[in-house]
Amino acid sequence: MKKVLSIVIVLCAVIVFGSTEKLRFFIDCRFCDMNYIRSEITFVDYVIERQSADVFLMIKTQTTGGGGEKYILEFTGRNSFEGIDEILEFNISGDETRDLVRQRTVNHIKMGLIRYVARTPLSESFSIRYIEQAKEIRTTDEWNSWVFSIGGNGYFNGNAGYDSRNVNGILNIRRITEDWIFRTTYFYSHNFSDNKRYGYASTSESQRSDVTVVKSLTDHWSAGMISGWNNSEFSNRKNYFYIYPRIEYNIFPYSESTSRQLRIMYGIGANYTEYYQTTIYDKDEELRYKQSLEAALSITKQWGNIYCSVTGSNFIHDLKKKRFDSYAQISLRIAKGLSLNLSGGYSMIHDQIGLPKGNFSDEDILLHKREMATSYSYWSSVGFSYTFGSIYNNVVNPRFGN
Repeated sequence: MKKVLSIVIVLCAVIVFGSTEKLRFFIDCRFCDMNYIRSEITFVDYVIERQSADVFLMIKTQTTGGGGEKYILEFTGRNSFEGIDEILEFNISGDETRDLVRQRTVNHIKMGLIRYVARTPLSESFSIRYIEQAKEIRTTDEWNSWVFSIGGNGYFNGNAGYDSRNVNGILNIRRITEDWIFRTTYFYSHNFSDNKRYGYASTSESQRSDVTVVKSLTDHWSAGMISGWNNSEFSNRKNYFYIYPRIEYNIFPYSESTSRQLRIMYGIGANYTEYYQTTIYDKDEELRYKQSLEAALSITKQWGNIYCSVTGSNFIHDLKKKRFDSYAQISLRIAKGLSLNLSGGYSMIHDQIGLPKGNFSDEDILLHKREMATSYSYWSSVGFSYTFGSIYNNVVNPRFGN
């Protein structure tokens, strides 16, 4: 009788508390230090595909106005934890070290997992400790949300028959608040290549600066302006100035932007161009008005993510001078262990009013030094991955850079 009673008690415990095994845990985070996470969180079993998980975690980020990032941790319960979901958020500043970021990430993952562990017998092995913080000290932002960054790099290579160098620099100033976005950038690039064997040398420089101002109107509407200047020998632009007021409507609230967006944006404005060479339309300079309409969709879910956009534009003075651009990037988990990755872009081009008059030299053609007439352009990328074998992956072994 006692033996039967013991068996009944054990069965009841299994029913009430669930399996005595560890939680099966899957993390979708391409930028996380998984070795560090596995070594710090050892009370779960890490599985290599989401269908086998009891708890699914997706980690996403959003850039913040101060140059840092907001981390969004979305926990989804599966199997016996179906319907038990959790979202945790925390912010990191732009000057926090990689080590501090991963420590904070691990700490928030632990806090999110506790909700699930508490429903298993494993909870008996846990204790909760509270570290009392010092009283909150109010601080003032001496920079009033302004952020400045400057950078540059150089690349040099060569051999007996070839020399090449590339130098560029960038300056960025921004201020981002709940109500306003202000962002301005200056970029400079210098490229030189000398093919000594064939007697071809190429030098090109380009500069650009831009200013973006956006006002938040509602949780769906925004209005703003994009303006700037650039010069490019490749595009035959000695000086190119533009200004485009724009308005944008997001079908979904901006507060849901980490999960889904469907934005529609219309803009109309003017550009003034001074050319290096007389164009095929006998212009050395011209002022033109242009309009554009863009739609962009972004979705991030457990099954993968999708981003696609289509943009149409034309010149007001001649509606036949138009352009259509499309872009798509899709990553889908189509079956257990199988993922499909697709990306590509296509452009219909009928607005090249700045092409230089005259014939191109062999050097221009071979080295692609000048923009040339075309009616379309495209690119594409296809890839897939398939993972199979043991679903568990708890071991941390960093030897040989693993």
